Amino acid sequence: EKPELLLLDIMLPEEDGISILKKLRSKSDTKDLPVIMLTAKTEYMDKINGLTLGADDYIAKPFNPLELMARVKAQLRRSTKYNEGNRPQEDIIDFGGLFLNRNT
Repeated sequence: EKPELLLLDIMLPEEDGISILKKLRSKSDTKDLPVIMLTAKTEYMDKINGLTLGADDYIAKPFNPLELMARVKAQLRRSTKYNEGNRPQEDIIDFGGLFLNRNT
């Protein structure tokens, strides 16, 4: 099954997270998958590179688990696949990344 969100580290043993992110963004079935980079790479250029290549958020280690949960929930709220209460997708209007929920 396709996940609703992906937590992705940059420094992985087989393939780095940046190349995985590029592959995800190039495929039609995963191009809109919310991705949060969760990594020990903390330089500002690492963050800029991750976000520029398509990550939806970037969290540097060490991190607070409560902050991670808040960021995951925020990404899921913004996701075009996920909407609270399983309302029909027509209730959500997307204006270039700004979402309007007609019901709330």
